[in-house]
Amino acid sequence: MTDSKKDNYIISSLASIGRNKKWELYVVTRIIHLLKDDDLEFACQKYVKHKKDSDEYSLTDLCFPSLGLYIEVNEKQHDDAKEEDKKRQQAIHAATSWEQLDINIYEYRGEAKVYKSLDDINKIIDRVILQIKEKKAHLIANGETITWDYGKKYDPETYRKRNNGLIDVKHNVVVKYMWQAMSLFGRESQKHPFKGYWHIPGTNETVWCPKLYDFAKDGLIWKNSIIDNDKKIIMKKEKDGKFVEVPEALNRAIVFAHQKNLLGQVEYRFYGVFEPSDKESNKYQQVYLLKKSSINLEDYKKY
Repeated sequence: MTDSKKDNYIISSLASIGRNKKWELYVVTRIIHLLKDDDLEFACQKYVKHKKDSDEYSLTDLCFPSLGLYIEVNEKQHDDAKEEDKKRQQAIHAATSWEQLDINIYEYRGEAKVYKSLDDINKIIDRVILQIKEKKAHLIANGETITWDYGKKYDPETYRKRNNGLIDVKHNVVVKYMWQAMSLFGRESQKHPFKGYWHIPGTNETVWCPKLYDFAKDGLIWKNSIIDNDKKIIMKKEKDGKFVEVPEALNRAIVFAHQKNLLGQVEYRFYGVFEPSDKESNKYQQVYLLKKSSINLEDYKKY
């Protein structure tokens, strides 16, 4: 039986390239078709963090989350204003250690930009496909599980069983609902929580599902952000153009941030374990610093 949701995701992902980006469309679709690998999750037109610049992102042409690599086709123009708008809610892969593969479709001859022939571009694509296959084989040889079961992508049981219950930011752990994020740490109820957080009984930890971008609620403007290579969360709120007091800080927050995928659907992505910074926080802002990028689900029982 085919997975219609996965099919829809694949078609939507490829369609996101757009009709005007003919070179990207050709390169990306050729790679996907020649790979013939249904176990490799991919995404097109996805924001990925720069390797060196802590708060800068690029719109990638094609990325493979399970392999930790992305591909750049060097013929593209982006509208900066539209990028800034999309960044706020689109899913951002925390890819500071990802490998970038480049596909150059033109070369300079003096001052002139000369496009390569399709035959030459196809040869480059063949080399990139070989690199992708080698990366997958290397990860599998080192104990990684590389599968793409779209139906189980958001299932908490997937993360309990994978890697002996260890979840890590680099694994791009994503769930569909807040209650699913909380269930990973013992909450049995499948009802949507009234608040965007849940305190884990018997601990000083809270599963927290914040929106890490500006949004309006109850007459207030929340000015939330995540910076410094996804290692610092800043929370502020504004009323009538002035900052007002923020709620008391959580002791220790296991963060699953609210964002949207390629289909515009809400997801909650694991960003790590954060603790408040007494030095940087005050009554007008709460600052949280990353303490751990991984956590073992086996340490938590059901409540």
